[in-house]
Amino acid sequence: MVEDVFEPLAEYRERFREAFDKNAKEMFERLLAESGVDAEANAATMRELAKLEKEKRGIEKQLSRCRWLAGALWGGVAVAVVLAVVQFAAVRDGRGGDWVALIPLWLALAAGAAWVALGRVHPRMRGLKAGIGELASRCQAKRDEGWQQMAPLNALFDWDVVAQLTERTVPRIAMDRRFTRGRLRELRECFGWDDGFHEDKSIVNAQSGEINGNPFVLATTLERTDGTKTYRGHLDISWREYVTGNNGNGRWETKHERLHASVTKFCPVYSDHHYLIYGCEAAPGLSFSRKPRRLSGMEDNAATRFFKKQSLRRLERKAAKLGAGDFTVMANEEFDILFHAIDRDDEHQFRLLFTPLAQQQMVALLKDKEVGFGDDFAFRKKRKINIVTATHLDKANLDTDPAGYAHYDLKMVRLRFLTFANGYFKAFYFAMAPLLTIPLYQQTRTHEDFWKTPEDRRPNFWEFEALANYEGEKLFRHPDAATRSILRAGTVTPGGKDNECTVDITAYGYEGIPHVTHVKVRGRDGHDHDVPVEWIEYVPVERTVPMAVTERTDLTLPGFRVLVEENEALREAVFRSGFSSPDRHFRRNLIAFVGDA
Repeated sequence: MVEDVFEPLAEYRERFREAFDKNAKEMFERLLAESGVDAEANAATMRELAKLEKEKRGIEKQLSRCRWLAGALWGGVAVAVVLAVVQFAAVRDGRGGDWVALIPLWLALAAGAAWVALGRVHPRMRGLKAGIGELASRCQAKRDEGWQQMAPLNALFDWDVVAQLTERTVPRIAMDRRFTRGRLRELRECFGWDDGFHEDKSIVNAQSGEINGNPFVLATTLERTDGTKTYRGHLDISWREYVTGNNGNGRWETKHERLHASVTKFCPVYSDHHYLIYGCEAAPGLSFSRKPRRLSGMEDNAATRFFKKQSLRRLERKAAKLGAGDFTVMANEEFDILFHAIDRDDEHQFRLLFTPLAQQQMVALLKDKEVGFGDDFAFRKKRKINIVTATHLDKANLDTDPAGYAHYDLKMVRLRFLTFANGYFKAFYFAMAPLLTIPLYQQTRTHEDFWKTPEDRRPNFWEFEALANYEGEKLFRHPDAATRSILRAGTVTPGGKDNECTVDITAYGYEGIPHVTHVKVRGRDGHDHDVPVEWIEYVPVERTVPMAVTERTDLTLPGFRVLVEENEALREAVFRSGFSSPDRHFRRNLIAFVGDA
């Protein structure tokens, strides 16, 4: 029987953190054994590489010292020649006759320094540069040898490795291989999901799954918002002014002033964000929101208790002002102070959701400073849809591209894999933690079946957008676009086979058109002047490019590489695309080629 997770903070500290790390290490060792990589041979290669790199660094230090010495010598030559010329000119003009004896000395010093630089230092530098070049070639040869040794292991990593580890560690969480049309239809029809969320956003990544049948999506988005930018310009002016001195005499003087002006114009702002979206029928009529509070992280002392009392009074007054119905403070006042969901619109359902156990676990999560991330999350519930955003999610690396693990050094591959996997799990788990504190969210299950047809198991437009972003924005952007582009999936045209289609990807960006605005500014000369300010007008541009997509549920990334090697048409398509690696065309069982490629 799968156990619910009612104490997420304690469970992570006492069980899941260690269990995930253990599972990740076991999976890595299993993949290593399956790959047949000779760890000792790679370690020997890395030792040889380290020795060569150390030798190269030593020669680079010698070259740096030689360059310093050459600079000093040539500087001495210049100084000696200048002194000789100056003294010669002085003697010629009948000044400094005593200096005539020093001229040969300066010339001798200049000649000697030049001889040392040209005859000793520069040949030495040429030899050192040649040695560095040779060592760089030998180092690269060792790296290439390391890449060859590690190729079988690097080829085994796939997109869903971390998802598999998460499922194994927390059985209550089930991860999907891809975000399907059925899963999206479930969110819409059963939980009231609104695609208005998608406006001015592009899906960069989407990991869907379920908790006891209740769907969730961890989404990474590129978002555009309206911003402004202030442009500044200046104009230098001058005028003649008659000035009278203390003695009564006057004179004309030229005065100078720099005038400044600015204009503020529209500018699109782009940012990456992460959202955890969860659908559950528990408390279906309840809506509320909360944001992070500084009080959660404050030490428990007299000052903190005073601020909490003040916060409690403000909470009661604000709730009454908002007309929150039968709002009353919970018996666990600390929960209300820290969670601060004062806009809740159904007190009965709110209390049904936040039982004493849920309140206790939520407070522990909010006050935590050592295990997770503390109170860094916003939590919004609108009827059956819950959305969690968190500062740590926006900072986390959630890109499961297996290319992120690849390296020529086995130690580095292991470090990259374990570091990323543990970081991903912690970030994902503590985004889930606010939901896991609520027992009813795991005990309530929808019974609707949204997997009735093969069409429901096909990827939805979120996956197509993520695939387009993975292939690269530059393949879709308008040629005049001066900003980033929001890629949106449009019309899907079925292909010749059931698992083939063409998706219209539209890139929305902005062209930058330069302008000059003249702003009138009064100067100290008493006149108005037109100060020019250069600014950019951002005009929307868009371009639609077809992307051919083939779904291969039987194929992993290693299998796709083999397929490319065996299929001449695929090899030609990869070559035409301009990518050096075929991996850019494969993501989570989907193969894509843009335009004519």
